[in-house]
Amino acid sequence: MMQFMLLFSRQGKLRLQKWFVAHPDKTKKKITRELVTLVLARKPKMCSFLEWKDLKVVYKRYASLYFCCAVEMMTMNYLHLKSSTVMWNCWINTSEVCVSLTSSSTLRKPISCLMNSC
Repeated sequence: MMQFMLLFSRQGKLRLQKWFVAHPDKTKKKITRELVTLVLARKPKMCSFLEWKDLKVVYKRYASLYFCCAVEMMTMNYLHLKSSTVMWNCWINTSEVCVSLTSSSTLRKPISCLMNSC
């Protein structure tokens, strides 16, 4: 099961987030900070899958944005890498500036694309 999905820039600025499991705000901020730092520190040639705590983190960089999702350990990696591609296809005409200036309602189209493709 997918725990959450983050969309952040190369500079580490969080653009969008979608949480599928409830967490307190303080915990969300801590998780986000840790994962953004961890993903940005990785080299471009490194694998897009990593283990973090009791979760698998799958991320993909498109242009200047990173799509990052965390799933339970027993889930298939390829499925979530593919879901990142589906999300990117929904965002293909959207720039980072548009993402940062719009509200969380911007997530509706990509999330619905993601849910319909699985």
